[in-house]
Amino acid sequence: MRKLLLLSFLSFLSFISLAQNASTYFPSNPGYTWNFKVIPLDSVNHEINTLIYYRIDSFAVAQEYDGMLANIIVSKEKLSPNLPFTPFLDSSFIAFGNSDAFTYYKLFNIDSLVNSLGSSKILSKIKSVNEASGWLAFYKFAQAENQSYQIYLLDTSVTYNGKELPVRFEINGMRTADQELQTEKGNFTCRKFVIDNIVSYLLAPNFPVPLFTISDTLWIAPDQWIIQDVMPSTTTDLSSIGIGKLYIPGSKRILISQIPTSVDNVVANVNEFKLYQNYPNPFNPSTIISYSLPENSNVQLTIYNILGNKVTTLINKEQNAGKHEVEFNPSLIKGGMSSGIYFYTLRTGGSLLTKKLVYLK
Repeated sequence: MRKLLLLSFLSFLSFISLAQNASTYFPSNPGYTWNFKVIPLDSVNHEINTLIYYRIDSFAVAQEYDGMLANIIVSKEKLSPNLPFTPFLDSSFIAFGNSDAFTYYKLFNIDSLVNSLGSSKILSKIKSVNEASGWLAFYKFAQAENQSYQIYLLDTSVTYNGKELPVRFEINGMRTADQELQTEKGNFTCRKFVIDNIVSYLLAPNFPVPLFTISDTLWIAPDQWIIQDVMPSTTTDLSSIGIGKLYIPGSKRILISQIPTSVDNVVANVNEFKLYQNYPNPFNPSTIISYSLPENSNVQLTIYNILGNKVTTLINKEQNAGKHEVEFNPSLIKGGMSSGIYFYTLRTGGSLLTKKLVYLK
């Protein structure tokens, strides 16, 4: 009886050890792919179904990178089931050490956070790439539930309207209770993590005053890696330091079984009715948007912000069949436009195509 109890206890310990081994949560062989549906969220975190797009992640290769064995994931997107995917442009690096999963954090992650303030007059003052780059233990699989851990901390400064502001960038993590998650690919018991990106104003070297927090909740399943990722929209008032209101759009990324290839047959002939990617992209001060029409049509070419609100209409008239292009210069819009992600939509009768553009001031 004692031997049976001992064997049962050892089996339980083995199971716990396996569950806490971070590498067991990642696919074992390169070539594995994930299909995702990405749903933008508005300022009150309602889903913007008209702006849904799709993403494929692919486990490309495992190789040495900056001192660790990196599992490299490449990503590509499509903004409509009727459009081709972009090339693989984005990449992420994942490594494992016992019960921890590491992500390679890069300088541009902080630059992107600074740029999200939406003003060309805000400039980061990070002196060195090495100061903000390296492997960070984002996901601690053996961490006790609901206990916070620090991932990253950097004291630096930004310049706004000629004034230098001391700030702290901080990333904290927390493993919450495991959760059963239903997906199109099946049900998974997931490790659940909340990652908080915190920006604080430093009144004194060790006296940070939090300005805003961007929270990211991720569900990670054995042999699957991330199968759901929800980042709510963030709105905060930074008038106290002269910046004004800040809005950062959110999104919900969900694992799906396959990418849809059509939606209600809204495009009769993709080979003739085309909306091309704007060039350059990202852009400043202007960009060219091109499209082709299979026949004479009443054309509407419209710019929308991340909330789905119309910014401006570039074209609204009858046009002949053939290829057309128009220059888009945000500085000509009354009130201008802030830096960020926008969408441009081409509509002719019952046909509709949408693409994404990025404006950097």
